[in-house]
Amino acid sequence: MSLQTKLGRATFDLLEVVKTRLATDIMQARAEGAVEFVTDAQMTQVINFVNSSIESSFNNGVDFILGVAAEHEAQTVTQTAKPKKTARTKKS
Repeated sequence: MSLQTKLGRATFDLLEVVKTRLATDIMQARAEGAVEFVTDAQMTQVINFVNSSIESSFNNGVDFILGVAAEHEAQTVTQTAKPKKTARTKKS
């Protein structure tokens, strides 16, 4: 599995963790009375709006991260493709 693939998957896993934590925190804040929603539908709308914003931000960030990974992989391939220099000993 390439570095790009690993980073892409890890980033999207992180995205899901953030979205889940956000929803949990909003529901807990509502239960504790820290925030108020008239209806469950309002709370769902807020969660969906914030999730959409987070996804958009993550998607922009993922493109950057994958670009860095691609550059790193290209450098690694270039470095391993170069012939290695060997030390020569002087004949007497």
